[in-house]
Amino acid sequence: MTGKNHPVKPLNLDPPAIDTERKPLLVAEGLHVLDRRVYEAVTGRDGAALRRLALNHLRTGAQALAVNLGTGRTMAELTPWVIASLAEWTDVPLFVSANILDHPATLRSLGHRIVVNAVTADPASLSLSMRIAEQYGAGLAVLLVRPGLIPRGVDDRLLLAAEALDLAYRTGLPFCRLYLDPVLACRPDPFAWHISRGLPDIGSTAESISLIRELDPGAGTIVGLGTGMRELGGHTLCPTQLSMLSLLTAAGVDAVILNCRNSLLMDALLNTARSSLVRTARQKTADRAA
Repeated sequence: MTGKNHPVKPLNLDPPAIDTERKPLLVAEGLHVLDRRVYEAVTGRDGAALRRLALNHLRTGAQALAVNLGTGRTMAELTPWVIASLAEWTDVPLFVSANILDHPATLRSLGHRIVVNAVTADPASLSLSMRIAEQYGAGLAVLLVRPGLIPRGVDDRLLLAAEALDLAYRTGLPFCRLYLDPVLACRPDPFAWHISRGLPDIGSTAESISLIRELDPGAGTIVGLGTGMRELGGHTLCPTQLSMLSLLTAAGVDAVILNCRNSLLMDALLNTARSSLVRTARQKTADRAA
């Protein structure tokens, strides 16, 4: 996994109980520069502390790590060290801030492990981002927003998705390394706020994901739920959280970025996956018996 430049043997983690063939990839949002512990570990080049923080997320059931170091110069300079430090001991995918595009040496050695998260669908810059991702074998998450067009419904999202897919085709970026993010947002109609109670417009987002899959089933979709999950209860288990994830999963979302520190939520997700596997096994047994 790590190659001759990273001889440290990866940490062996127990495989997650979640059925990865049927459920979206769970991406932990926790390695964020706004977290004081992350900031201190990065600026102090404390690799052991950084790995402990990452391991805390992976042990909850996360299957990938989102590394958000912001846009500041200091963090941008430290990005290669952060990625190399994490890649030395775990082989999970790393969803890394777009400043990684400015570090070709890191992309050259670890691009196959990295998903650039994220760039906008601005045609003035998206082509270059796609070419860099294609050159180094990296994945690319594209927010379905662009200057002059902030989607307010399914049609707007599909328009941007079609444009992004067309550009990916022309630049040679394989659709299997592309994630389209419909950008979960609150309902645009103020008259609906008293009904939605400020919750994200999950229905429109799920419908967009389903229709994007119809545009091309090879393209991936991703939704960021982390901030919303904190607002919906922190370390308590709100039924709305599971309902949102169920709708997105049914729509076919490929990855979700969420607050994996909510142990109650993660336990509920993993227990749901186990129950699904048991039901499937029982059904197969019944079918064979019949």
